Amino acid sequence: MSDFPHLFSIRLYPVGTSSLNISLLTSELTMKGNGTAVVYAYVGLLSTNTSANNFTSDINLFVGPNWSLTAGFAIFVQISALLTNSALAFLLQQNPSLVTTFTIYPFYLSLVNILCSVFYDTINLLDSLYAVWWFGNSVCTLFQHGGWIIMGGMLHAHTLIALNRFWAMTFPASYRRYQKRRSALIVCLAVWVYLHVCLLPGNLLDL
Repeated sequence: MSDFPHLFSIRLYPVGTSSLNISLLTSELTMKGNGTAVVYAYVGLLSTNTSANNFTSDINLFVGPNWSLTAGFAIFVQISALLTNSALAFLLQQNPSLVTTFTIYPFYLSLVNILCSVFYDTINLLDSLYAVWWFGNSVCTLFQHGGWIIMGGMLHAHTLIALNRFWAMTFPASYRRYQKRRSALIVCLAVWVYLHVCLLPGNLLDL
């Protein structure tokens, strides 16, 4: 738990001519387990000539961006992943003959990694830089659903690569007979649909 009294301000405007004296006792910024920062401000009323309902308040709460070595390294990893996976996807897209039953799953993994770098990592980086979520509820829901889908897609892509190689090495005759590019594409699409069907109900209940 760290104190950041200089990173945000609280402004209270009284209604009418009555004066309102306040004192900022302490301010704390705590990090939750999922990386979300929550700011707690404790304000004590020293003296007032009016009731609490007779003044309007405008709370200006803006913490960040809080740059650190971790954030800089995250940007480096994000850009590196985007460039390397984009290069692989571009190479395979420009040379269809390279897209075989062995390379189609790494191709699928590179597309998921690109989606992760562009969408999930960007929002996650901004969320880590600021202590307040200022994207709105809709983006929050999309971020949560997209995060589960993307991470699930990456894990399943690695699983497909491992199972594909195991099949090819253990049963080469069966692999050559049944494994085709079309069937591999169908498997990739089926995994994507399966992830949405399994994860969407939980995210809808969380709305």
